[in-house]
Amino acid sequence: MPKTTGKPHTRRNAQRTRERILRAACSLFAEKGHHGVSIRAIADRSRTNSALIYYHFRNKTGLYTAVVQSLLAPFFETIMQIDRETGEPVEKVRRFVTAIIGFYEAHPQIIRMLLHDLACGGQEIRALCRSRVIRPEVSAIVRETIDEGIAQGVFREIDARQAQVSLMGMILFPFLAMPLIEVVVGIPVESRAAFIQARKELVADVFLHGILAGTDGKE
Repeated sequence: MPKTTGKPHTRRNAQRTRERILRAACSLFAEKGHHGVSIRAIADRSRTNSALIYYHFRNKTGLYTAVVQSLLAPFFETIMQIDRETGEPVEKVRRFVTAIIGFYEAHPQIIRMLLHDLACGGQEIRALCRSRVIRPEVSAIVRETIDEGIAQGVFREIDARQAQVSLMGMILFPFLAMPLIEVVVGIPVESRAAFIQARKELVADVFLHGILAGTDGKE
């Protein structure tokens, strides 16, 4: 972010303008993806002008990166805090699931943004990983927790990477396919929030039942 000098109210105005641009860009990127949005469209929605967007973010990719970072940075800190504060693998998995579902519930636009990019080959996601906006080592914390549980004899011998991918699918699918779920499963639109809330416990229970030592995932 460019340094803003001058009087305090000038700095506050610049910060408010930046935040307004970020909100408008987040909304548009979620609707149309990185490649489907123009700087002019973002300027129009944020009630600013293109010059201000270039001043604060240099270009559209810089703005896209800033949007994703503004969403992910606090989330990554939450995951690392859980890892630091929770010692027992089962409880740690439960807290991870609650935090991840809660994050996507609060910020569904991040899923739509990344889904747009995945449909186009994942170029932006790879760039976000290279620039450390998406931090693979934070994602690895979940996998390392599974490996830790295996080493302690709490979890049975499984491929931790496969288990992590399965957990990702259990968490992400409802957010990706909620309109389909509402029709096929019969979840009323007005019950969506309660459905997502219930999944925080159910996903952890189902996942842990499949990996706990002494279980084979079958009754």
